[in-house]
Amino acid sequence: MTEATALKNQASAAFDQGDYTTAFRLALRGRRTLGGTLETLPPPGSATAGTSRRTANGGAATSDPTQAAEAAAGGERCPDCGYPSLSGDAFCRGCGRPRVPLTCPTCGASRGAEEPFCGRCGTRFP
Repeated sequence: MTEATALKNQASAAFDQGDYTTAFRLALRGRRTLGGTLETLPPPGSATAGTSRRTANGGAATSDPTQAAEAAAGGERCPDCGYPSLSGDAFCRGCGRPRVPLTCPTCGASRGAEEPFCGRCGTRFP
């Protein structure tokens, strides 16, 4: 419990300094330290969007989130922690690492992970 408290304090300090990525990573790590899981939602427009499963006693059905992410990800994994990733994720669901889009958000041209500008339209990448 003290490790989770320390992570919470570090996340709060990072958030107060405006380092939201680090704050998010620390918060996720703290949640995993306490045995928590990360809930995921299906992508908009999927057949299961807007539906939920319930157990016999009325509670939400539990399943292994890693298996669900594995099935949806189709083999794409985070380079840091190896957790399955969906193509639309901005952050890794396992460690909180920001994911770099592989295409320009303006024109759709492919891009390298370290490129600051789009080679086709000149858009500056965040």
